[in-house]
Amino acid sequence: MNEYAVMVLSCDSYKDVWPIFIKQFKKYWKEFEGTFFFNTETDRSLKDDTLQITFPDKTYDTRKNWAGRFKDCLKQIEEEYVLVLLDDFVFTGQIDAAEIDKCLTIMKGDHSIACFNFRCIPGPFDGEILGKYVLANKKAEFRINLQAALWKKSFLMKFIRKHENPWQFETWGSIRSRRFKDKLYHIKYGVESPIQYPGGGILADKRWHNQENVEWLRREGYDIDFSKRGVYNDGDPRVTEIVHRSFWEKCWQVFKSLI
Repeated sequence: MNEYAVMVLSCDSYKDVWPIFIKQFKKYWKEFEGTFFFNTETDRSLKDDTLQITFPDKTYDTRKNWAGRFKDCLKQIEEEYVLVLLDDFVFTGQIDAAEIDKCLTIMKGDHSIACFNFRCIPGPFDGEILGKYVLANKKAEFRINLQAALWKKSFLMKFIRKHENPWQFETWGSIRSRRFKDKLYHIKYGVESPIQYPGGGILADKRWHNQENVEWLRREGYDIDFSKRGVYNDGDPRVTEIVHRSFWEKCWQVFKSLI
């Protein structure tokens, strides 16, 4: 049994991606045994014969409360450590479970470490080196992000702000994290990640991320009508991050994010 839980962050509108995620998960992590928590809003239809799936114990408004749902679901998990994934991080290679276990052992022996992030982030890279990982500089732009990472649950619990969406969590969270002494390690540039998936996931702005991902899915044998979502191309305007708020609403949200 794993000593950490896996939590997949999702939403009802990405239901068509769920079977792809599960199939790739089982293909490349056959030996997984542990808590598999699927964090979505109202839909509980995802089922699998060999994977025991846990859902939130209540339903949520699909239009809001992403961070609140994230925090509530963490409370449901008994394990102190959690591997956080997004639903479009479909695996493309064998999971190096031994490397994840190694990171867990290090975290259990050093309680100042809050995270091992398995994707390289923009610099500066001038922190302490720990094997394949580098201590994220407190001024790093995406020191906090939603790429695949092993987290200490108690850190996330005290760190999440319930009013934030995913983009605010990464942007303001990275600034907010400068106040915390907890150490956040990110995999070094050029080092192969123990968790392999297309950069940024297979979705962007509710569309398929790019044509390369579409062709890869076709090669994997997925019979999908890709025209339903369409394909996002670099430079296309993005709408999912846009929230229309008054000046004072923006000020109030920024204030809440920084306290």
